[in-house]
Amino acid sequence: MEVSKGSMPGIHNKRDGDMSGEELAQCLLDMETWLSTNAADLADPFLKAAGASPEELAKLPDGSPEVLKGLLAKHNGHLPVLDFVLFSCSEVAEACASNKASDKWKEGTVPLGKNPDGDLLVVCASGVHRWDPELGLGMVESESLSTYLEKYRDL
Repeated sequence: MEVSKGSMPGIHNKRDGDMSGEELAQCLLDMETWLSTNAADLADPFLKAAGASPEELAKLPDGSPEVLKGLLAKHNGHLPVLDFVLFSCSEVAEACASNKASDKWKEGTVPLGKNPDGDLLVVCASGVHRWDPELGLGMVESESLSTYLEKYRDL
Protein backbone atom coordinates (compact mmCIF):
# COMPACT_ATOMS: atom_id res chain seq x y z
CA MET A 1 0.00 0.00 0.00
CA GLU A 2 1.43 3.35 -0.99
CA VAL A 3 0.70 6.39 1.12
CA SER A 4 1.76 9.78 -0.13
CA LYS A 5 2.56 12.61 2.24
CA GLY A 6 -0.60 14.14 3.67
CA SER A 7 -2.95 11.34 2.69
CA MET A 8 -4.35 8.46 4.67
CA PRO A 9 -5.59 5.33 2.94
CA GLY A 10 -9.14 4.15 3.61
CA ILE A 11 -8.17 1.35 5.98
CA HIS A 12 -11.02 1.66 8.49
CA ASN A 13 -14.01 -0.64 8.37
CA LYS A 14 -17.13 1.29 7.43
CA ARG A 15 -20.26 0.18 9.25
CA ASP A 16 -22.78 -1.71 7.14
CA GLY A 17 -26.03 -2.05 9.08
CA ASP A 18 -26.69 -1.98 12.81
CA MET A 19 -24.33 -3.03 15.58
CA SER A 20 -24.46 -6.63 16.69
CA GLY A 21 -25.21 -7.33 20.34
CA GLU A 22 -21.50 -7.88 21.00
CA GLU A 23 -20.54 -4.61 19.29
CA LEU A 24 -23.12 -2.68 21.32
CA ALA A 25 -21.91 -4.30 24.55
CA GLN A 26 -18.30 -3.33 23.73
CA CYS A 27 -19.31 0.21 22.75
CA LEU A 28 -21.20 0.61 26.05
CA LEU A 29 -18.30 -0.83 28.04
CA ASP A 30 -15.92 1.63 26.38
CA MET A 31 -18.22 4.57 27.17
CA GLU A 32 -18.83 3.38 30.75
CA THR A 33 -15.09 3.04 31.34
CA TRP A 34 -14.25 6.43 29.86
CA LEU A 35 -17.03 8.21 31.76
CA SER A 36 -16.10 6.53 35.06
CA THR A 37 -12.48 7.54 34.66
CA ASN A 38 -12.87 11.02 33.19
CA ALA A 39 -16.32 12.35 34.13
CA ALA A 40 -17.53 10.53 37.23
CA ASP A 41 -20.21 13.14 37.97
CA LEU A 42 -21.80 12.48 34.56
CA ALA A 43 -21.20 8.74 34.72
CA ASP A 44 -22.96 8.21 38.05
CA PRO A 45 -26.61 8.62 36.89
CA PHE A 46 -25.92 6.61 33.75
CA LEU A 47 -24.17 3.75 35.52
CA LYS A 48 -26.86 3.61 38.23
CA ALA A 49 -29.69 3.51 35.67
CA ALA A 50 -31.13 0.00 35.66
CA GLY A 51 -32.02 -1.56 32.35
CA ALA A 52 -35.50 -1.11 30.95
CA SER A 53 -37.95 -3.98 31.29
CA PRO A 54 -39.41 -5.72 28.24
CA GLU A 55 -42.71 -3.96 29.04
CA GLU A 56 -41.00 -0.55 28.98
CA LEU A 57 -39.17 -1.36 25.74
CA ALA A 58 -42.47 -2.42 24.14
CA LYS A 59 -43.80 1.14 24.67
CA LEU A 60 -41.11 2.71 22.47
CA PRO A 61 -42.45 4.27 19.26
CA ASP A 62 -42.65 2.23 16.09
CA GLY A 63 -39.44 2.53 14.14
CA SER A 64 -37.20 2.65 17.23
CA PRO A 65 -33.81 1.24 16.22
CA GLU A 66 -32.75 -2.09 17.71
CA VAL A 67 -29.58 -0.39 18.97
CA LEU A 68 -31.73 2.01 21.03
CA LYS A 69 -33.64 -0.92 22.49
CA GLY A 70 -30.36 -2.67 23.33
CA LEU A 71 -28.93 0.46 24.93
CA LEU A 72 -32.05 1.06 27.02
CA ALA A 73 -32.21 -2.60 28.04
CA LYS A 74 -28.76 -2.12 29.62
CA HIS A 75 -29.12 1.47 30.93
CA ASN A 76 -32.56 3.06 30.84
CA GLY A 77 -31.42 6.58 29.94
CA HIS A 78 -28.99 9.13 31.35
CA LEU A 79 -26.15 8.57 28.86
CA PRO A 80 -24.42 11.93 28.33
CA VAL A 81 -23.63 12.32 24.62
CA LEU A 82 -21.92 15.62 23.79
CA ASP A 83 -24.45 18.28 24.85
CA PHE A 84 -27.37 15.80 25.05
CA VAL A 85 -28.50 13.38 27.73
CA LEU A 86 -30.29 10.35 26.33
CA PHE A 87 -33.85 9.63 27.43
CA SER A 88 -35.27 6.67 29.32
CA CYS A 89 -38.06 4.65 27.65
CA SER A 90 -40.77 6.69 29.36
CA GLU A 91 -39.06 9.97 28.37
CA VAL A 92 -38.85 8.82 24.73
CA ALA A 93 -42.59 8.16 24.74
CA GLU A 94 -43.32 11.49 26.49
CA ALA A 95 -41.15 13.51 24.09
CA CYS A 96 -42.73 11.80 21.10
CA ALA A 97 -46.27 12.48 22.37
CA SER A 98 -45.55 16.10 23.33
CA ASN A 99 -43.97 17.00 19.98
CA LYS A 100 -46.39 15.23 17.62
CA ALA A 101 -48.63 18.32 17.60
CA SER A 102 -45.82 20.42 16.09
CA ASP A 103 -45.99 21.00 12.36
CA LYS A 104 -42.20 20.48 12.42
CA TRP A 105 -42.51 16.90 13.72
CA LYS A 106 -42.42 14.14 11.11
CA GLU A 107 -44.02 10.72 11.46
CA GLY A 108 -41.42 8.05 12.21
CA THR A 109 -39.17 10.38 14.20
CA VAL A 110 -37.92 8.86 17.46
CA PRO A 111 -36.60 11.23 20.14
CA LEU A 112 -33.36 10.03 21.74
CA GLY A 113 -32.37 12.79 24.16
CA LYS A 114 -32.44 16.48 24.99
CA ASN A 115 -29.86 19.22 25.53
CA PRO A 116 -30.06 22.19 27.94
CA ASP A 117 -31.33 24.45 25.13
CA GLY A 118 -34.39 22.25 24.59
CA ASP A 119 -33.21 20.76 21.30
CA LEU A 120 -33.81 17.07 20.82
CA LEU A 121 -31.52 14.44 19.40
CA VAL A 122 -33.72 12.32 17.13
CA VAL A 123 -33.42 9.43 14.73
CA CYS A 124 -35.53 8.96 11.63
CA ALA A 125 -35.22 7.28 8.24
CA SER A 126 -32.51 9.72 7.14
CA GLY A 127 -30.32 9.26 10.24
CA VAL A 128 -29.60 11.03 13.52
CA HIS A 129 -30.40 14.76 13.65
CA ARG A 130 -30.84 17.63 16.04
CA TRP A 131 -34.46 18.73 16.18
CA ASP A 132 -35.31 22.29 17.16
CA PRO A 133 -38.90 23.07 18.24
CA GLU A 134 -38.93 26.20 16.06
CA LEU A 135 -36.85 25.05 13.08
CA GLY A 136 -37.54 21.33 12.97
CA LEU A 137 -35.09 18.75 11.72
CA GLY A 138 -31.49 19.89 11.43
CA MET A 139 -28.71 18.50 9.29
CA VAL A 140 -27.73 14.84 9.55
CA GLU A 141 -25.36 14.22 12.45
CA SER A 142 -24.86 10.57 11.49
CA GLU A 143 -26.41 8.07 9.11
CA SER A 144 -27.55 5.75 11.94
CA LEU A 145 -27.68 5.53 15.72
CA SER A 146 -25.01 2.80 15.58
CA THR A 147 -22.61 5.09 13.73
CA TYR A 148 -23.48 8.03 15.99
CA LEU A 149 -22.64 6.03 19.14
CA GLU A 150 -19.42 4.71 17.60
CA LYS A 151 -18.31 8.19 16.60
CA TYR A 152 -19.02 9.44 20.12
CA ARG A 153 -17.13 6.54 21.68
CA ASP A 154 -14.16 7.15 19.37
CA LEU A 155 -13.78 10.87 20.20
